[in-house]
Amino acid sequence: NLPIYAAGGNPNPREYARFVKASSGVINRVDRKATIVLGGMPEKSLRGMSSKKFLTRLYKVKGIKRKFDVVALHPFAKNARGTKGALIRLRDLLRRVGDRRQVIWITEIGYATHGPKGQFLVTTEKGQARKTQSTLSFLKKNHKRYKVGTVDWFRWRDEATYAQNTGHWWDYAGLYRKDGTPKPACNKYRRFTGARGKCKRIVDNEPQSSSILELPDVRAPAASTGLIPSRPD
Repeated sequence: NLPIYAAGGNPNPREYARFVKASSGVINRVDRKATIVLGGMPEKSLRGMSSKKFLTRLYKVKGIKRKFDVVALHPFAKNARGTKGALIRLRDLLRRVGDRRQVIWITEIGYATHGPKGQFLVTTEKGQARKTQSTLSFLKKNHKRYKVGTVDWFRWRDEATYAQNTGHWWDYAGLYRKDGTPKPACNKYRRFTGARGKCKRIVDNEPQSSSILELPDVRAPAASTGLIPSRPD
């Protein structure tokens, strides 16, 4: 994940290409039908390299295009218009590098309900629900146009209570609060998956309902503090 970040702040697309080639070879020997996905990338960050520069250099490596099946995008933005802009720019880039049929997976997306004042991903619970609905509706309507294969929400459940006030937006980007109660955005996401009914409270030490898509609990790296929002096209 996040190959545009690197220790020392010096990402190396050629080195990553060697890793992809080696990894894909091992994976395909075990499962020839496996889907090889590049590490997910936001468009820009105050740290690391832009995804545009990284992918442009990656595609210059001979034979790399045959070693993976999906480009993964983290289109963190203020709203659905920013998500659209990120997809348009990535599709333009893929056309320029000769990979216009490439599939895109959105492997991180979301909005937070608490965090630093002024952070572009932070909104209210009602705001999160509204933005979740508009963003997911856009993706559902336009997934064929932009060749989007899957969409993964960034965080399933908050890592902290509002009273704890960790100062990190990613601790509050869940569809559920820390106490297990669903936020309004949870039902918006539930409908997006095609599941019926409403989100129910998560009771700790009991199995969670499988009627709604369960996503991995991904912890954001410290570099996420430097995210730059994807702008509208």
